[in-house]
Amino acid sequence: EMDQDEQVKESDSRATLISLESLHSGPEWFGSDIVQMANRIHASFFPCKIILGIRNQWSYIVSNYNEYIIHGGKLSFKYFRNNSFNFNYALSAKLQYDKVISMYNELFGPENVHIYLHEELLKDPVREMNRMTAFMGIREFESISKTKTYASMNKCSMEIIRILNHLLAMDFNEQYFLVGRSNLWPVREKVRRRIISLFQKFQKTGIPKRICKKSYVTDQMKNEIRNKFCSSNHSLEKILGVD
Repeated sequence: EMDQDEQVKESDSRATLISLESLHSGPEWFGSDIVQMANRIHASFFPCKIILGIRNQWSYIVSNYNEYIIHGGKLSFKYFRNNSFNFNYALSAKLQYDKVISMYNELFGPENVHIYLHEELLKDPVREMNRMTAFMGIREFESISKTKTYASMNKCSMEIIRILNHLLAMDFNEQYFLVGRSNLWPVREKVRRRIISLFQKFQKTGIPKRICKKSYVTDQMKNEIRNKFCSSNHSLEKILGVD
């Protein structure tokens, strides 16, 4: 006969892993529902383990802006960062990592929350992935493929796509809710996506990098963003015990 612990394991039908970027934010992924989403995850899945990845704030902002453009966004980077609701009332709050991690620690217990740094994962993927496997209680990786499957596009390409969005894209929220539902795309969205895929193929040639080296983020802007999150990052150091 099975003992009580074995019976629990036998009858436990919970999913082993659920991964979705929007679980860390809300339906528009920028972050406006981050507190509500954390509470809903707790209400639905606790007890469970949480893995969160964080990265340098300015690179996170650029990455989110690029995805915003891919999904039909029309605002310039400057306006997006300085004036938009999506940045100032959503993404900006999500980038205060100390508050986000403290909230998850309080809800799930710090022993059930694992944080990895995007930069450290790129630097040593085997080490960082094995820190995750140890947290999850599964076997380690001996090696990990470093093949890049999705290369971000440069500023020139993104600006051309943003202009294209004014001609072909619907409202950003409508575009976002149609992700993965290509059967519902109107003709103009299919045309827009085809053009974007051509840009992505061209990007892989390396030619755009040689032609257009400018980034959205200047050194001055990096310093502004660092100063904006300076206090939060000092608190984060104490929580994670790393620089």
